Amino acid sequence: LGTIAPLEEDDRLYVEIDGGMCWVDDGWHEVKIATIFPKCGIAEVSKDRRELLERVIVATRGDREELGALIFNVVARVLPCDVYGAPALDRVVVLGDGSDWIRNLVQDCLPTAMQILDWYHVAEYIADAAKAAYPTASRRKAWRTRQRNLLFEGRVEEMLRGVLRLCMKQTAGSDAHQAVAGLYKYLDNRRELLRYREARAQDLYVGSGAIESTVNHMMQVRMKRPGMRWCAAGADAMLALRCAYRSTQGLERLFDSMRRAYAA
Repeated sequence: LGTIAPLEEDDRLYVEIDGGMCWVDDGWHEVKIATIFPKCGIAEVSKDRRELLERVIVATRGDREELGALIFNVVARVLPCDVYGAPALDRVVVLGDGSDWIRNLVQDCLPTAMQILDWYHVAEYIADAAKAAYPTASRRKAWRTRQRNLLFEGRVEEMLRGVLRLCMKQTAGSDAHQAVAGLYKYLDNRRELLRYREARAQDLYVGSGAIESTVNHMMQVRMKRPGMRWCAAGADAMLALRCAYRSTQGLERLFDSMRRAYAA
């Protein structure tokens, strides 16, 4: 229901994807959510804070195919077409936590998009491994900084070899061993998403803060209050309303469609 202006020639379109849990009927259901916005629509409010000037938010309690269709309907209206008349999906940058369902969604619906693993998830895994493996703050910070630099420089294989060596030095089954092994497994299974050098060269954002904020403000604060329960119809209606409310011109377009429906 929201709207974004057609993409400019040198602009890129971001799609950030995540999920959140909501109690519906007799159990917890995952709500799959995406925030879609152009790079030119990101305003620097302060040194550490950015604001989206325009965005469209879509959400569903359905499967990834349903969310993928919702996303594609938005990006197809915004992107220019290639020589074959298809949306230029190579202008899309997808950010997420690397979950299988997100990767499969991108492969099915946005196959030529540039998919990047959210940097903040990576940094958190690195910090947890450093904290477990090194007792002193100085060594912990030095190791953490080196791993981040290696990733930003595109030296992924070198970084993973170093993590594996550190893992082999830990006592099997210890907290340190589990933390370092967890870091290696997380990154090794997502090698193709560690495109930070390429992203830096193209001046692209690599953090999915927009979708984290969306999940919180769109769903968590409204639909997960203490003791709150939803029936399926109520949950779906509220999700649609919240998507419209958080999307650019979403409520205006919603009210216009309601007026046209009543007039008919």
